[in-house]
Amino acid sequence: MNLALDTCFGLFIAYLLFRVVDHYAMKYDIEELKSGVYIDESVQVFDKEEDQDEHINYRIWFLQVLVWCILVFISKIIVFVFEVSFYKPVVAIGEEFLSIFDGHPNIELFAVMIVIPVTLNSVQFWIQDNFLKGE
Repeated sequence: MNLALDTCFGLFIAYLLFRVVDHYAMKYDIEELKSGVYIDESVQVFDKEEDQDEHINYRIWFLQVLVWCILVFISKIIVFVFEVSFYKPVVAIGEEFLSIFDGHPNIELFAVMIVIPVTLNSVQFWIQDNFLKGE
């Protein structure tokens, strides 16, 4: 349940926090916080085939990574507080969901340890990647 809440509810919270930071970066023209923009402005890249990794401003990139880590940390704290506050309904929902595997512990283990984490994390990373790149 922690993983499901984190990848759904936590992702939504992180996205909202990200939008707030992005809004203020745009409003106050703070280039360093504009997500996905970390190419060194002093170098003009005319050829898209040219390797842009050579022109990355690592200070801006690191600042954006740091801000993202802080936003994710805040979202995880919010999810944790939610889980602690509403642990009874969360446990009940988890037990209800896992009841479909009654009598099949190996399938339950496979679903809980492999299928669900791979699926939820893949979708979460794909969504995060898209909005962090500014798409």
